[in-house]
Amino acid sequence: MKEWQQNHIGSTVVIISGICLMLWANTIEIPQAYRTFFGIPYEVNPEYRFAFFEVMGALLVGVLIIGVGLGLLSNTYSIYRLEKKLASEKASLPPLP
Repeated sequence: MKEWQQNHIGSTVVIISGICLMLWANTIEIPQAYRTFFGIPYEVNPEYRFAFFEVMGALLVGVLIIGVGLGLLSNTYSIYRLEKKLASEKASLPPLP
């Protein structure tokens, strides 16, 4: 298997895992921000802060992973073009005596 094919498979797996992480972050349920007593808020719900930071952290890590995957994918395309160019140059060279 050529190097660009290995990179293509790896970058596709990284992008898919980043998308899955972002989708998972959207399924986390965030509770109400304030605890209330007869509709009057009296304190900030600590579960809200934890869930909010969990969602934001998962989203940011997902975006970071997708960015790495896209960088690998662009690198893969550069390797593919280089290998294609080298193969065409090698085919056009006259044979050695």
